[in-house]
Amino acid sequence: MKKKEKKKQKKKGKALRHSAGESQSSLKTLAKTVKRLEKALRVRDAVIQDLNRRLDVGPGTRKPESETRKPKNRFEPRQKSRKTSLAVAQRKAWKQHSYLRDRYEHHLGAGRDKNEARLLANLDLRAEFGQETGYTEQELQHILS
Repeated sequence: MKKKEKKKQKKKGKALRHSAGESQSSLKTLAKTVKRLEKALRVRDAVIQDLNRRLDVGPGTRKPESETRKPKNRFEPRQKSRKTSLAVAQRKAWKQHSYLRDRYEHHLGAGRDKNEARLLANLDLRAEFGQETGYTEQELQHILS
């Protein structure tokens, strides 16, 4: 029985030695993983601090928008706001002109003479679009001739 007992003890010893070796390598692996994660945390913290520094969160410390805007590229198209405001102004002028023309034709159709029809159309235009939109008699004669 001594042989069997010796074999059992050898197996236990090998198992103990083998598990001890395994635990050493797993400890090394865990240590490397911890170091890698700590380094990743330091990098992330540095990024967060950099972003906070750029943001300048304080209430009076924000930079004006003109300083935070990127410089314009000279090859970029012009801003749309100018085109939009121009288009809106042209559309409004066209609408007023069309309304003036319609009212002029309406008054002509009602049997008014040209001068009277122009003046009445101008009054209708001012009533519809406001007092600042009217025309002088010469302008009306030129527009509605």
